[in-house]
Amino acid sequence: MYARPLPLAPRHYPPTRGKGKGCAARGPKPAIVPVVYVGGVPREGVGVDRDNYGIQEERDLRVPHSPGLTSPADERSWSALAHLSAYLNIFTGFLGPVAAFVVWLVYRERSSVIAHHAMRAVIYQSVWIGGLFIGWSVTFFLTAFVIGLVFWPVMILLTLGFFAHASYEAYRAYTDVRSYH
Repeated sequence: MYARPLPLAPRHYPPTRGKGKGCAARGPKPAIVPVVYVGGVPREGVGVDRDNYGIQEERDLRVPHSPGLTSPADERSWSALAHLSAYLNIFTGFLGPVAAFVVWLVYRERSSVIAHHAMRAVIYQSVWIGGLFIGWSVTFFLTAFVIGLVFWPVMILLTLGFFAHASYEAYRAYTDVRSYH
């Protein structure tokens, strides 16, 4: 879903010989042209060891980037915006996860980083909104019996904690080098 594996070079193995199961053939390795993938394009022969089958280009694994589809700056921006969509809940009550889901739908094929953060924001916001709804419902119910007044400061802090944590996740998505948490 996020990353497509690169195809490997075909391998041709000689038939087994000898007695019994699993007796492998002894002798030279099969004669095929080694392939190296550079930028997703197969390259043959030049500077490739004949004993390597389907070796891939070395790249920096700390920066997961889909080449040619979105720039790293756009990935950081859209990842942060997916988390900051939690602030839509102040005005609507429920459109934060919907906005993050729309970001996921738009960028799921273009960038694995944006898709990761957008889906993380959808799940995070949905769980928090559900928990806050239950917490505030119980608080309002118990306020009729006066004991609910004790829960008001707790629920206010939890509600503010939701927005503080969403802001922190947006900060991490925008500044973190790896972008995967």
